[in-house]
Amino acid sequence: MDKKYLTNVCLYVFVGIVAIFLILFVLYHLLGWGESSFSTRTAIRLTAEETVEGEGYLFRHETVLYGSEELRAYSTLGEGENVRKGGEVCALYSCGEDLPQALEEYDRVIALLTEADVKDDLSVITVKLKNLTASLRSESDAGNLKNLVAMLEELQTELNRRKRASGAVDSFGAEIKRLSAERAAILAKMGGAQKVYAPVSGNFYTRCDGYEELFDSEKLSEMNPASFLELTESRPAAAPEGEHAVGKIAEGSYWYFAMTVSLQESYKMVSGRTYTVKLSSGESLKMTLDQMKTDRETGEVLLVFGARTLPATPLKRCESISVVTDTYTGLMVPTAALRYVKNDEGEDQVGVYIREGNRIRFKKTVILCQQNGYYIVKETSSDLKDYKSYLALNDVVITSGKNLKVGYAE
Repeated sequence: MDKKYLTNVCLYVFVGIVAIFLILFVLYHLLGWGESSFSTRTAIRLTAEETVEGEGYLFRHETVLYGSEELRAYSTLGEGENVRKGGEVCALYSCGEDLPQALEEYDRVIALLTEADVKDDLSVITVKLKNLTASLRSESDAGNLKNLVAMLEELQTELNRRKRASGAVDSFGAEIKRLSAERAAILAKMGGAQKVYAPVSGNFYTRCDGYEELFDSEKLSEMNPASFLELTESRPAAAPEGEHAVGKIAEGSYWYFAMTVSLQESYKMVSGRTYTVKLSSGESLKMTLDQMKTDRETGEVLLVFGARTLPATPLKRCESISVVTDTYTGLMVPTAALRYVKNDEGEDQVGVYIREGNRIRFKKTVILCQQNGYYIVKETSSDLKDYKSYLALNDVVITSGKNLKVGYAE
């Protein structure tokens, strides 16, 4: 047989084999045949809270002040401002409702201008304005709308101070004088005032809801879960005939939130312990669990929290609150990543598979708490003898995949 012919045949076969190999090589990478069929996520440190949530009802000892329903109340006191017994809390006028509202607006603008009518350093004001603008964006993005009003007023004050510092205006004295004259004219239209004085010392509030007597703090000592739930469904009390509530005074500095929780949730609580209570406004308060009363038949538990500190935002009768029962700091692990694997002794171990280069390892975990979609696991100290067998910060955790095993990644 011709040697040249055989050489050509061998060459063709060799070229064909190389071509097939190249095709398979391209398909191998294009179709991901050699890639790992699992996803990963880096273990990060996270702090999480366990909370008990519910509706907290405000209890305190309050005295309601009444006036003729034909008169309109006007007060220069702020919500929650402290007042002594015998001190003036408001004045009643025989006028339309729009005049006291107009008067309140004049008071607000005059107060802002008076606060801004000082000579200040322009560079200091500029820094304050930048910080305020950043805070406004942050609060707006977080949806904390209740804080925006106060921050906008603070921003307006700083803008007025900048006008004063830059020389755009010499003083706000003339403007304050003009507004004060207009305010005096409104007062003259409102006619003679009937003064209202505080019968007791305490914090004055203009808003009344008719539940002041029903939710008196003195009733808490005799209250149980059933009577509390019955109270929450009661209707507000009506004002005496021919009168309306013009304000109220909360006596004493101690006030309460009462709420009911399930028996299981109550196991997270300890009477006498101080907890962080988060309000719907975003504020947090330290409150002491003063009472726990259990109804074994219904499984309801009445919790009564007390505090002396008042939030910046006036309290509502019913607030959506979250009580922080525990705080955990550890490593975040997605729930899908946690696996149960038998060790050499046939015992179940809780842990995760991690990737180190092209190798897969199994690392143990100690669960601290479970949140929505993830666990917080303990970050093991290097003082532990076999700490390297536990999940560590920045380990690459395999969150999904089938037939995972220790060894080289396929």
